[in-house]
Amino acid sequence: MTLAPFLLQGGKGAEYEKARFDEKLAKGEARLSGTKLWFAMAVDECVAVAKRASLAPSNSVISDSAATSSSGFLSSLRQAITRDSKLARLIILRDGILSSLLAICEHPLTQVAEAAARNPEGGYVRVPTSTSTSTTIDGATPSENPSSSSLSSTTNSSAATAAPAATITTRILPFPETLHLDAKRLQDLQNVIQRSALVVTLSAITQQIVSTSPVVSSSSSSSAPDAVSPPSSGSLITTLSDLQKACVDWLKDESLRMQDLTTGFLTAADAIARTAGRSPFLAPFPNAEAEKLGEKLSKSLLSLIAKAVATNHPLYSAFSGRILEYVRYQVTHLLQETLPTQSANADVDTSDGASSDLAVYWKRLAVSEAEIPLQGVKSSVSPHCKKDIMSAVDALARLLRHNFAVYDERYRSMQALIRKEDADDALRLAAEALRSEAERATMDALAAASTGSANAAEAVLKAGDVVLSAVEAQRAASALRKRGE
Repeated sequence: MTLAPFLLQGGKGAEYEKARFDEKLAKGEARLSGTKLWFAMAVDECVAVAKRASLAPSNSVISDSAATSSSGFLSSLRQAITRDSKLARLIILRDGILSSLLAICEHPLTQVAEAAARNPEGGYVRVPTSTSTSTTIDGATPSENPSSSSLSSTTNSSAATAAPAATITTRILPFPETLHLDAKRLQDLQNVIQRSALVVTLSAITQQIVSTSPVVSSSSSSSAPDAVSPPSSGSLITTLSDLQKACVDWLKDESLRMQDLTTGFLTAADAIARTAGRSPFLAPFPNAEAEKLGEKLSKSLLSLIAKAVATNHPLYSAFSGRILEYVRYQVTHLLQETLPTQSANADVDTSDGASSDLAVYWKRLAVSEAEIPLQGVKSSVSPHCKKDIMSAVDALARLLRHNFAVYDERYRSMQALIRKEDADDALRLAAEALRSEAERATMDALAAASTGSANAAEAVLKAGDVVLSAVEAQRAASALRKRGE
């Protein structure tokens, strides 16, 4: 007997999972320390994402009125994100998940989730800001398989010597308890993003190196060896598109190692160069000069590939960031079509208090692929990776809807806490400003009295009013802090 058929009906699965989690919290078998820290960081990520989107060339992400008004969305972004709104919390959940995928890119998410769960301090791991071939995260071991979360983990000695060892520093990165059951699904999405970024990164490097190979005359060219895709045979590679397609297959192969990858790219570069009438990378060479050049080109290609497979490489970082933005747009568009909070006229329902600017921002991100405004985003997605990316987008949308249905009450309380802390901070800053103003007013009054100025009495009265205002503001700030303790 299984619960599966019952749980699939009418959202009962979400209700069951919520009840189970609440029960574990009550028994002390679960906690929310990692989720609270993660949620607060996700709010900051939402603000950063929205500001980046507002800088798109077409300026189509934020409404014109909101973008130009001093009281518009960008000027009150954090207040809009922390407002008691389901839409705001869904945006926080979306951007928090995508930010985590990028931030923990060097290690499989399942291992990071397990390490965070084991941490007695609660729900986080320490992540290195610089990487080496032997780096680990609180017991989370890098994957041995380059098709998973990190090719840099499998580099051999030649790759390890490509760059000097970096000094390792760490930062705290939380993993939310509310996503622990979804760690494997998130890791699958993580792998798709990384694989897609590696495909375009490595093919771009190969294209760059091949383009530096000089064109040779037909009389001095030699016949090309068969270009075969390791580890499988029979796939001829003669174009950049062929290479990208083969690279997708290589990175999905569970048995692939770094040596296989470099061999494949070197063989492919040689075949592409010969097809284009350029000097070859591998034997047979037409003459000694071509052989010397081929050795130089091969060495350059292998060195660049060894560096590019590190997930902190600038080119890889640029492509992975663009692909992540592509995923953000696509998943928002998909959620826009299926959100349970939509109203009958297909607009985002903001009856729960979301600002109109926040709703506009959501809808401007929920555009079709043809309307994505950010430059370089669509072109960074290889046609050979698109099917996998869209499958991952669909899975992420389902995950977001389910997680939101189960844990939104928890997220709402965290959102309220952030909103209160922001209000406390604002009131404290206002009180400090008033206190400074009171000190200046008092000094002006004393100066006026000492010189016998006719305005001395007026200055003293003004100073008294300001001092009283500062005292009242300070009392209010102290009361708010005490209520929060």
